[in-house]
Amino acid sequence: MDKQLITKVRKKILELHSVQGKENRDEIRNNIYLEMKPFMQKTVTSVLHRKGIYISDEEILSIAWDCFEYCMSNYRHKKKIPIPVHFYKYSFFYITNELKKERQINKKHEIISFEDLSTAEIGFDDDTYEELEELKSFRSTLPTNYVTVFDDAFMSLSPHNKDKINRMAETSLTNVRYQESKKIFKIIIRFLITR
Repeated sequence: MDKQLITKVRKKILELHSVQGKENRDEIRNNIYLEMKPFMQKTVTSVLHRKGIYISDEEILSIAWDCFEYCMSNYRHKKKIPIPVHFYKYSFFYITNELKKERQINKKHEIISFEDLSTAEIGFDDDTYEELEELKSFRSTLPTNYVTVFDDAFMSLSPHNKDKINRMAETSLTNVRYQESKKIFKIIIRFLITR
């Protein structure tokens, strides 16, 4: 960030702390984010690359917003902490923390494969069994590399798992290909279940 941008952002942050009303505060916060968005995206990309994680631009944008909100909520405007330093360090901390949480959740929850669902004692009605059979049939047509991605997509639709299921290491796909395939499979699964 250049000095001019840093000064501009600092003024807006000070303005944010002096303004009343949620609408006004949200507008100022959003304007600050628009100013800082390129910096936040570079920061997220840098932190993730240091950890050997490569994701799509859309996911970087999403994480950049989460980091920005976290940094803003922890920014002490009365202290003279340089804005780039604060936002980089707190983004690094936020991402590291989220990755740790994700690993802990994956360790705690045994990942159930899609094949296990037919033998699980779940109280489904007849229509649900038909939908599961269609999903199973679709799954059987997939190349081996994509079966794991399909299972992960299916399990991540559960409100308890969200997007926490990730077994990319079990495939030979790149991270971007894995994430894009997972998104597409989620759309297909939702379609087959809800039509």
